[in-house]
Amino acid sequence: MEQMPLGLNIRQTHNEGSIADRFERFHRLNPHVLESILESCDELWASKVRKASIKLIFEHLRWKHLVTYGDDFELNNSFHSYYARVVLAMRPKLWAADFFETRSMRADVGWTPNLRALGLKPKAP
Repeated sequence: MEQMPLGLNIRQTHNEGSIADRFERFHRLNPHVLESILESCDELWASKVRKASIKLIFEHLRWKHLVTYGDDFELNNSFHSYYARVVLAMRPKLWAADFFETRSMRADVGWTPNLRALGLKPKAP
């Protein structure tokens, strides 16, 4: 499966509000980041990988961007847990397989992805 090019256009957001607020703003400005994460997850699943970490995928995307474009791909590590939860909500088979280990979130207790608010919909199992 060919990865979607990440491109150089990562738009940063201001640091106001909770981490969840910042993540949601970042996602709205950079929906291609989630698409690249989902493609990486789908590629791992197709390769029979049944456990992974969102950190692995972040570092893979950073590496891919670096070798393709020669500069850093700025992803906020504070967004790991949010992206993991969105991926699991969008890919029920990954949720059912415990593809990512998730823990309770200290920063935004009780946050769950509102796919409709993020402009997303789950993929059928």
